[in-house]
Amino acid sequence: MPRYFIDTQDGERCIGDEDGIDLPGLREACDEAVRVLPDIAHDLLCCGNPRPCRGRLELVATVRDERGLPRFRAVLSLRTERLVPDPASNLEYVLNPGR
Repeated sequence: MPRYFIDTQDGERCIGDEDGIDLPGLREACDEAVRVLPDIAHDLLCCGNPRPCRGRLELVATVRDERGLPRFRAVLSLRTERLVPDPASNLEYVLNPGR
């Protein structure tokens, strides 16, 4: 059975898969790469990480084959945008200086 390696990136860290996983083929490796991304997102969001509130979070999982060649990439993105001014900032004053 071929061995595949799934490297991940979260915008701050790149984690290379040194162990790999034996899977029947590339299709199963691709499926596994897609499955790991929501788990990583969950861990980042549940740990009080403030980055998603800063506008964008992008997670990447790349499948490499036994020779180390990249064969597949999956990307999961979260984009946030504030629709109203932040009361803790002075943005409201800049938008309405007469208030």
